[in-house]
Amino acid sequence: MPYLRRQVVPVVVALCVSLLLALLVANVIVDFRLTRETSDIYAYVRNYDRYERLYFGRSLSELEFLLYEVHFHYWFQELSDFIGDPIDVLRGITFLSCFTFAFASMYRDSWRLAPVLLILSHPRFLDFVSSQQRLSFALTVCVLAILLCGYFFARAVLFLVAASFHTYVAVLLSATVLYTIGVWREWRYRYVLLLGVGLVAVAVVLAPLILGILGDRRADSEGGATGMLYTAMWLGTYAVFGFLYKKRLNSIFGFLFMFSALSALAAFAVDAYSERYISLSIVFMALSGVVRDLRRDGVFFCVYTVNVGVSYAYWLR
Repeated sequence: MPYLRRQVVPVVVALCVSLLLALLVANVIVDFRLTRETSDIYAYVRNYDRYERLYFGRSLSELEFLLYEVHFHYWFQELSDFIGDPIDVLRGITFLSCFTFAFASMYRDSWRLAPVLLILSHPRFLDFVSSQQRLSFALTVCVLAILLCGYFFARAVLFLVAASFHTYVAVLLSATVLYTIGVWREWRYRYVLLLGVGLVAVAVVLAPLILGILGDRRADSEGGATGMLYTAMWLGTYAVFGFLYKKRLNSIFGFLFMFSALSALAAFAVDAYSERYISLSIVFMALSGVVRDLRRDGVFFCVYTVNVGVSYAYWLR
């Protein structure tokens, strides 16, 4: 009985906490984002019938189908019409994503609650799951693929399905393939990271050129880099996290954290939209499972708490 209690109780507690967090975010935080007309969630609501207006009846190639993310727009409109309100669909996506990220992070962190909740309390994460539902849902599929699929082929198929919702998942699939090859070939982790830097250069720095060649509308989008001081704060946070846990980051989620952090810094350097990569780095930071004790990891938590406080001031202004 004591053994059963030790095995079952932490899982049940993590499940309940994840459900409560997801409910809170799907209702309170989504309602808050709906009060801000500049929030991305407004674009989803205004253009919920995007599939019917732009793509229905058109003859699209496989590449155009992927680049225009038609799969997501089709199902979003279908569910919105069936339920009667696109906002309820967005709440459902937010709930699913938030619950998956929280519960999976607690599982990866041996069912510890405090470290995961502190990391996921960041406003950048809350904004990500409450107003960028397309990418957060695609990332949810990727996380489930990594955790539940033991065969690489099955993971790749689910990643490709997720890429039909958001094309950036194709970049995450490339990073996952790179790390997997490195594990199979028993390459040193530093060499895999160097190859990851090369992939960052292609996916972030050269992205406008590549998208322009493919005819993607986002090739001409304006830059949206974060401010220098805010980026410097994240650079310091990444540096502390990487220095303290560099020996424990040799995992798929640890590698994806490093890849996302490098992408955020590269995006800032070329005046590109960097907040997406910051959001991804927070998710992968939690999923890496390397932060396990508030007292032992006090240095990182002090740095991260300052980051959270400053970010709330930046987010709520």
